[in-house]
Amino acid sequence: MLTSIEQLAANIEALDTIGSSPLQRILADFDVDDAWVASQIPANPPPRGYCRTVLCAGSNFELVLAVWPRRGRTAIHDHGQSHSGGAALVLRGNLFNQTYQLSPDGGLAPASRWVHSAREIIPIPKGLIHAMGHNAGGETAVSLHVYSPAIVNPSYWDSKTLLPLAN
Repeated sequence: MLTSIEQLAANIEALDTIGSSPLQRILADFDVDDAWVASQIPANPPPRGYCRTVLCAGSNFELVLAVWPRRGRTAIHDHGQSHSGGAALVLRGNLFNQTYQLSPDGGLAPASRWVHSAREIIPIPKGLIHAMGHNAGGETAVSLHVYSPAIVNPSYWDSKTLLPLAN
C-alpha cells in the first residue's frame, strides 16, 4: 500500500514503460488519509472552474491534484502535442468524464459520459478529447491524475458549438 505522494512518484518512476494500465495498477495501491485530502482543498476555490496543482514532475510523468468545487469543470480539451495518456484516481466526491470524437468538419461529437465515485480509477488513453468536472451536488471532489509525458500545448473546443478554439 502506497501512502504518500513520494512513494507513489517513486513507483511510477521505477516503471520500465509508463502506460495507462501500469498507472492504473499503481493508483489502485495508493491510499491517502481523508485528512490529507481535506487539507488540499483551498479555502476559496473558483466558483466555476477547478484548481490544478502539479505535485511532482518526474522524468517522464507528472502527478497533478485537481480540486473540483460544485459546478467546477474543465473546458473541452485534449492532452496536447505530447499526446499524454495516463490515469486518474477519484479521492473524494464524484466526477463526470464526457468524451468526444472528432467529426469530419473539425468539430466534435459527444461520444460517452461516465460518472466516477471515490476510489474509482479513470483511464486516460492517449488521444483523448474530453471534459471533466464535479458531478452535481455533494461535497467538493478531489482527484489525482498521472500524465505521461507531461501535458504540453493542449487544444480546446467551444462547449456550445463544439468547434476548435484558437490557441
